[in-house]
Order: sequence, then C-alpha cells, then structure tokens
Amino acid sequence: MPRRTLKSPWIVSIAASLMLASPVYAGLVNDVPSCYVATHIAPSDKPYDNLLYVLIDQTVKLDPTLKQSVVDNMMRLLVPGSKFVVAEFSAFSQGHYLNVLHTGIIEKPLDSSRVSNTSIQAAKQLEQCLNMQKTYALNMALSTATQVLKTDTSSLDQSGHYVGFEDSFTRCLAGFR
Repeated sequence: MPRRTLKSPWIVSIAASLMLASPVYAGLVNDVPSCYVATHIAPSDKPYDNLLYVLIDQTVKLDPTLKQSVVDNMMRLLVPGSKFVVAEFSAFSQGHYLNVLHTGIIEKPLDSSRVSNTSIQAAKQLEQCLNMQKTYALNMALSTATQVLKTDTSSLDQSGHYVGFEDSFTRCLAGFR
C-alpha cells in the first residue's frame, strides 16, 4: 500500500501551531466566582452578551486624561452579561509580549422565564450574590487596569522599534554625506 504524505506544508504548520498553542488559554479562565454555581442554579446557556478586551500597551506613556478615559469606559461597559479580559503588552518585555492579568464574567440575572421555576429563597440568594459579584469583578478589573496604567513607560530606547529607527536614520544621514 503506498504511503500518503501531506502535500500542503501549511496544513502541517497550522496543525503544529494548534498543538503547541493548546496549553495557552488566554482569557478562558474565569477569575470571578460564579453565583449560579454557588447557589446551585443552572446557569444560562449564554452567560454573557458583551466581550470587553482592555489591552494596555506598556511602551506608550498615556496622559492622565486618557488613563481616566480607560477607567471611565470600563465602568460604563462592565455590566451584568459582560465578559472582560485585562491584559498588558509591550514590544520590549523580553519574550513576554502579552500578559493576560485577569479574565472574568459578570453573570446575567436569572431570566424572567426561569424565575417561576426557582425557589424564592434561591432567587434572593442569587440576586444578592450577583450584586456582590458585580462589585468584586469591577474592583478586580479596575484595580488591575489602574495598576498597569501606573507602570507605563515612554522609554523608547528600550524598544526594538527605536533601535531599528535609529539604525535607519544613521544610514540615511550617511547617504547625505
């Protein structure tokens, strides 16, 4: 029987990439405890409607107004039914270009169609838990983003982009001499 070989090398590279990347699940771990699990109520089929990525570039120094805008928008957008990912990235962080700091889901309240099938006590416990969960998640996301925003830098001399620019600029100057 003849041996089959893959004729497309890109299929092999995609398969290898997926196998190598499989242990990394950036943004898949929920750092916010589930109220549905805590109250033993089956969660919704679709736990969130909104997805918010807050990716903060450490190579750019943001002015205070822009930093406050990030916080204000997070407060406005992080509502029940939202999943969030707070991460930092940098072009010069020595091989750690993206660091996911926190991921969480602020769960939606119990759907009105399910309220009549849930005990009054369980529904009250869920409602109380969801209020605490929202506060917990907001504090986690906002404090993480605020901490990252405090550590930004404008030291472009650490950046590979600056080195490339400096080298190109030096060559251009040499061409004019």
